[in-house]
Amino acid sequence: AERLQREFDAVGFYMSAHPLDEYGNLLDRLGGVGSGELEQSIERQGGAANVVLAGSVIALQQRTSQRGSKYAFVQLSDALGTFEVTIFAEVLAASRDILESGNPVLVQTAARIEGGQLRLTGQSVRELESAAASAPVAIRVWLDGAEPIGSLSTLIDRDARPKEGRRANGRIRLIIPDGEQDVIVRLDGGYLCTPELNRAIRAIPGVIDVKEI
Repeated sequence: AERLQREFDAVGFYMSAHPLDEYGNLLDRLGGVGSGELEQSIERQGGAANVVLAGSVIALQQRTSQRGSKYAFVQLSDALGTFEVTIFAEVLAASRDILESGNPVLVQTAARIEGGQLRLTGQSVRELESAAASAPVAIRVWLDGAEPIGSLSTLIDRDARPKEGRRANGRIRLIIPDGEQDVIVRLDGGYLCTPELNRAIRAIPGVIDVKEI
């Protein structure tokens, strides 16, 4: 993620990959729409619809209306392109801290096509990582034996257990070879199953693969 952000800071776009690529399965489960499919999706629904979008924040331009209310135009990008969301005072006040350049966010929008132009109004904004943590995700971890279990257990206890006051719906299954059959170990409890956790698990020696199911 840091490497991709350095790419963007240097040349103004993501070259080797996009930060949202690893969230593809999650966005499908959340009903997210890619920017390249957005206009067609709205047109199929009569020109107006509520749409879930995810994007990395590119820039935020804040304005003040004649009545003194603050609002902002937020530019975001996903793997298919860029788009702009207008966010008014109440939603802006609730989400301003997470609308920083490079942050991946999930935006619930009211979308409409007026005069051939697509207009997106933000109704709520969440950190994409927070949305990932609360989503009902299951991951399977294939091991080459029992040796990685200690390191894996330490990682899960440190990074995957929700902090006090938070809930998580993720499930983790370990698949360990045992002769001609595999042993499946189901870990109890809800976990924060995020792309960052998946990457950390893959880095443990003895882990063969990690997949969301």
